Amino acid sequence: MKDLELDLDALRRVINLILDRMEQEAGSSRVAVTLDSYWDVPSFMRYDFSKVPDGQTFEHGQLYHDWEFLTATLQDETQAVRPMLMHVAPLLRYLGERG
Repeated sequence: MKDLELDLDALRRVINLILDRMEQEAGSSRVAVTLDSYWDVPSFMRYDFSKVPDGQTFEHGQLYHDWEFLTATLQDETQAVRPMLMHVAPLLRYLGERG
C-alpha cells in the first residue's frame, strides 16, 4: 500500500462540491431518508483483512441516531470532535448509494 496523507481542506472542498451538485440537481437542500437501519463492521475488523466478518460480528446503526448526534453539535460546538465523523460516514454513504 502506498502512503496516504489526507489534505483536510481538499477533502472539505470535494465534499462541498458534491453536496452543492446534489442541491443543484434536486433543487433543494433536503434529502428524504427512506431507510434508517444499516449494518456495519466493527472498527477492530474494518481495516484488518486477516479477519473475515461473520454473521455474529456485524453491528447495527441507525441514520436517525447518527443525524441526531451530528445536529447536536450545532447547539454545542464543543461536541464537534473527531469521533463524530463516525456518524458522518453512514450518512454520506447513504447519500452516495441512495440519495
